[in-house]
Amino acid sequence: AECVRLSEHAGGKITADDMVETVVTISSKVDPRTYCAWLETSIFPEINLNRRVLDCLIDWCCQIADDFDCKGGHGIEASIRLLETFERSMAKNAQESHSSFAFFSPFVTSNPRDGNVPIIIDTNDSNSSSKEGRPGTTAKNDDNSDPQRKLHIKLMHSRIIQSARELGLSRKVINLQNFQKDGGAEVIARELVQLYFSQSKADSTHLSERTEDIQAFCQLSNVSLDHAVAQYADELCSRNEVDDRILTMAEDLVQLCTDPGVKCEITLKFLQAALLSPSKPDCLKKLAKEAVL
Repeated sequence: AECVRLSEHAGGKITADDMVETVVTISSKVDPRTYCAWLETSIFPEINLNRRVLDCLIDWCCQIADDFDCKGGHGIEASIRLLETFERSMAKNAQESHSSFAFFSPFVTSNPRDGNVPIIIDTNDSNSSSKEGRPGTTAKNDDNSDPQRKLHIKLMHSRIIQSARELGLSRKVINLQNFQKDGGAEVIARELVQLYFSQSKADSTHLSERTEDIQAFCQLSNVSLDHAVAQYADELCSRNEVDDRILTMAEDLVQLCTDPGVKCEITLKFLQAALLSPSKPDCLKKLAKEAVL
């Protein structure tokens, strides 16, 4: 498309629709490193980002980002690269649009400014919602009604997945396309807590470091670590057989939490589970006393 745009063909320029159609034909098999710079420097500066164009481009971008992660392609890093290119380019486009507004204002008056003359707002906009008989976009609309917010959320989900996988989360647990459907960041946090305890059995030398990592993840994804720990404790105590190995995990689980109420809740779950166990680890007696105090 860039070659055609710069050529003498068709007067040396193609329409914005032609450029958009060229972009959306790019498949997920193509490495985004080969075209992200082109999008940012040659496509976005040349097109008018009206709502129709935005919807088309962002739908394509989000679908390709999903495919990168879900179809064994270029991976979540490629998804983030493409999404960041779009977000950065649109922010720059919006900034330039606001800057150009200083040279043209829809606020006009029939005479030089006079305190007795009301300001008239020029609403002769072909994109006006009232003109087309459609309700205007409001804050009450869902996230999908705002293409830029949809893009931002997709990028946020990508970063959460990348962070979780760096901590050892399996690709099988969740992918970008099914992020919300499969439970989102809360499910990931619970899986990381489970992974945390499975790793701590094998190697306790980096336990505090892993604790900091999972705390940082929960802060990044805006989820409660206490809630994730409580979910994992509930899963452990709901098993048909709760042995000593599981019961002795109670103390470590409680130590991961900061909310006293959650600490007591987890302690109670393990005490109830211990009623069906032939042995009672000493740590449970200690936790019970602390909960009472």
